[in-house]
Amino acid sequence: MIQTKFFVVVCAAFCLGLFFSKPTEAIGLSGANIKAGVNLTREQSYTFYQGVGGEFDSHQWVAGTSLDLGSIVLPNLHFTPGIDIAVQSQLKVYVINTDFVYFFHQNAKGRGYAGAGIGTRLLRPDVGATDTQISLNVPIGFQRKLGTGLGWFGEIKLVIADDERNSALQFSVGLTLGSLE
Repeated sequence: MIQTKFFVVVCAAFCLGLFFSKPTEAIGLSGANIKAGVNLTREQSYTFYQGVGGEFDSHQWVAGTSLDLGSIVLPNLHFTPGIDIAVQSQLKVYVINTDFVYFFHQNAKGRGYAGAGIGTRLLRPDVGATDTQISLNVPIGFQRKLGTGLGWFGEIKLVIADDERNSALQFSVGLTLGSLE
């Protein structure tokens, strides 16, 4: 039921984008991002005084990359697929992200963005080698120009999965290579 509602909302947003779109550039490599950061993860817990709940009590180190494939439908809406690898002692999680970001604030030195997308977790050895899960990603970030074709960025990404152990709050910083227009 929730998946059907999500699909209808995504289709409606896409159709509205088609009606109100301006001419945009073709999809092509506009830039690349290299990032490192940390995932704060929750483990469900029970205490006598608070009952069932959870807290951000564990973390995973994250390294990743993404490509900015340029504008789609709207001039400020960019498609940014990427790969993240999260590591915590013996646990490795591989995630393929298909995010869309909207640059809502732009000036000569930087730009802010927010977006949404879907992540696919491919492997989690402690659960089983064939375990694959889908998550909803909500990135918010800022890119700042350092020079021609080079900049830095900071990003906070909320990763929402069906299992609380796979949901996370991701903080990352990195370099962006390519156009910051």
